[in-house]
Formats: sequence, C-alpha cells, structure tokens
Amino acid sequence: MATSRFRFGDDFTPAEYAETEALPPEETGAEFSAAINGLGGGIVSCLPSVRVKEKKVTTVGLGDAFVGGFLPALVKR
Repeated sequence: MATSRFRFGDDFTPAEYAETEALPPEETGAEFSAAINGLGGGIVSCLPSVRVKEKKVTTVGLGDAFVGGFLPALVKR
C-alpha cells in the first residue's frame, strides 16, 4: 500500500494497487531478504520491496510503511 501511495499519490485506485503488487522485486532487496530468511530458521519473514521506476513520486513517511505492514494481518481476521 505504501508503495502504491509512493507511486501514485494519495488517490491511487484499486487497479493501480494491483499494478504495484504485480511489480517484480528489486534485485538487491530480493537477495538480502533471501539471506535473512535463510538465517531466520523459519521464524523471520523478510520480503523485498518491488522495483519502482517512477521519477515523480509522493513522499511516504514511516507511518505509511507501518500501516502497510499491519493491514494484511487485519484482512486475515
């Protein structure tokens, strides 16, 4: 969600959210997350960010990243 806001601003659409979700992972982040997950013994879950190429973006604060991280857990309930 935070990445969609970063790419499209506050008024992103469900289609833009789905487009962001489908982006490939950023290469270095994918390598890092694989290494961290390998060290975690199944206890740690690290996901890479997606590759974003936009030049005109919206500033996203720490709160956006936090909310984007806990919202999926609420959906599962």
